Amino acid sequence: MTVRALMGAVLALVLLTPSLASALPRAGVNARQATQGARIARAARAGTLTPIERRRLAATQSAIRAKERVYRRSGRGLSRWERADLQRDLNRAGRQIGRATR
Repeated sequence: MTVRALMGAVLALVLLTPSLASALPRAGVNARQATQGARIARAARAGTLTPIERRRLAATQSAIRAKERVYRRSGRGLSRWERADLQRDLNRAGRQIGRATR
C-alpha cells in the first residue's frame, strides 16, 4: 500500500467517524431505566443516599415507567414524540441521581 493510499484511507476514516457515531443506536428507554435503577441501588448500598432520597428517586423512576405504560397502551408502540418525552424525563432523572449521589 502506498503512502498516498494509506493517507486517503486515514482521511476517509476521520471524515466518516462522526457520521458513523450518529448512526449507532442509542440506549433505549428500558435500558436507560434499568441503568438508572442500578445507579440508585448502588448508591443506596454505598450509603451515599439517604432513605428519603432513595424513595424520591425511586418514585421518579416509577412515574416514568407509568408514563411509558400509558404511551405504549395508546397505540402501536412509542411514537417519536413519546420516545423523546421519555428520554427528556430520563435525562432529568439522571441529573437528579447524579446530584443526589455526590
